[in-house]
Amino acid sequence: MYRRRFLSIAFLVGFAFRFAMALNSWRLREAMDLVSFFLLEAVLLLGFALSRRLSRGGLEALITLVLAAYPLAYAWGAFDPGNKYTYIIFLLCMVPIFDSLAQLRWYWHWFVYAVLVVTATLFSYLIGYPSSWISDFSPRVIQILHTTFLVLWLLRYLTRIQMESYLTELAENIVKDKATGLPSLVVFKNALKKGERTFVCLIAVGNFRELTSLFGYSVSTEVLAIVASRLKEAEKTLRGRAFRMRGHDFGFINPLEKDKSADLVAEKLRECLRGPLQFQGKTIELSYRLGCTVVEDGNADRAMDEAQDALDMAERSGLDVAHYTSSWNMASESEIAIADLMTLSRNISEKTLVVLYQPVISFASGKVAFNEALVRFKGKGGDLEEPGRFMALASATGHWAAIEDFVFEKTCAMACGKGGPVSVNIALRDLERGEFHTALDEGIGRANDAGSAIILEILESDFAAISSERLEELNRLRAAGCLIAIDDFGVGYSNYSRLFSLPVDIVKFDKSILKTARSNKAITTLVQGLVSYCRDIGALTVAEGIENQACVDFAVSLGFDFGQGYFWSRPVSEPKVMKAARDALTRQR
Repeated sequence: MYRRRFLSIAFLVGFAFRFAMALNSWRLREAMDLVSFFLLEAVLLLGFALSRRLSRGGLEALITLVLAAYPLAYAWGAFDPGNKYTYIIFLLCMVPIFDSLAQLRWYWHWFVYAVLVVTATLFSYLIGYPSSWISDFSPRVIQILHTTFLVLWLLRYLTRIQMESYLTELAENIVKDKATGLPSLVVFKNALKKGERTFVCLIAVGNFRELTSLFGYSVSTEVLAIVASRLKEAEKTLRGRAFRMRGHDFGFINPLEKDKSADLVAEKLRECLRGPLQFQGKTIELSYRLGCTVVEDGNADRAMDEAQDALDMAERSGLDVAHYTSSWNMASESEIAIADLMTLSRNISEKTLVVLYQPVISFASGKVAFNEALVRFKGKGGDLEEPGRFMALASATGHWAAIEDFVFEKTCAMACGKGGPVSVNIALRDLERGEFHTALDEGIGRANDAGSAIILEILESDFAAISSERLEELNRLRAAGCLIAIDDFGVGYSNYSRLFSLPVDIVKFDKSILKTARSNKAITTLVQGLVSYCRDIGALTVAEGIENQACVDFAVSLGFDFGQGYFWSRPVSEPKVMKAARDALTRQR
């Protein structure tokens, strides 16, 4: 690829140089052979086109032609009086062209060929046919220029040899660990074969840290070398392969025949590793932890993950050997659930829940119509985490009420303060809790007095089997000044006729249906009809998931009133909230 690009650029540079020389001749009103000029330019353009399109074999043939013709072109320039000083450029450019295009195995052959042509041109006067060198320059200048030519070639060659040596060493370091002589992790990832049942083991020196603490890090290299030598013996005994992995860990793989068990291989591997070592006049016994698994699909990443899980289990349980089993996935899920429950409980008890706000923008005015309150949980490291899995866990453990009360309190404070209208996600079951019911009535009244509004966002799925009592309560809340919104509308393409019978002020279309509509004309027509239907029943529409200007243009073309998404803002903390005004909602309607 490099040689192809270099050749293409060389042809273009030659074309441009020749054209510049022609312009200069025209400026000086010098006579010029137009036929030879156009012929040469056509040859250079043809060479450029061929260098871009030829196959690998064709490219090699073209490169050979260029290398053969270039010194001859230099000689022609030196003997043609119409190419004054051009031959000097040919001479000095010969070095990078030959150095970049000539293959290493033919490098010296091309060098000798080029030098012979240059030498023959230089000393042509001996046979009575002097070149332009003799008439244009003094002997001293000629000597300096040709010495420069040879020195430049020597320096380029030394640089090439040094770079190849460096790259070779780098490649060896990538595939082979210098300290132990074992293949590296890169080789391991390509060693497993698909369809072959293979024993994979990660080996850690159990007392490595203790040894380095007692004897210093000078012992580490010797310990690694001894472990590597024992693994090399294990390669011969078990007919497997050893590798140097990350840190002070090693790897070992062994194809398993039908009558060979992973337990047996692990035991034999331990036997090969056993034995004392002498260091600073003391006898030291190394301890090992082995994490083993068996794979058949050749997936090196999965094999490493499973072996690492087994090694971690061995270290936690104080075992010498641990074998990976698929049932650990269940244990992992259980551990995750317990960790999530602890995070959930800690956030509620310590009141470390965080409420962020994301604006909903009016397409008509470009202003903020209202902000949506979004809860976030603080993880163990202090990072904010999405509420999805925590809310499902909260519903199962009875913590959901405390979370809803906390978020609603923050929402009321924002709506009744300087934030303007704010929406908050609730479940219909919240309306049946006495404390929440009281807080809701008080909050709606305070927001109305402040010229603001509270918007209750209820998931569309909650309306699937709404009771008459809950429907009556929603109508009462609307009459008191609260706005009702359907959230994530369109998920699963549910019963859209439900909109006609529900007390709805705002319909928020889920981003998934809008994404589908952009690539599906039938869905586009459906969404456009639904937006028009919402307008007819007096409901405002919000397009969720707006991420760029194209999304804005598409939503506007469908007739949406508002948009929400990262295009304008990610969820932000209270001090950074963009203030909304209720009249943006009423004016839109």
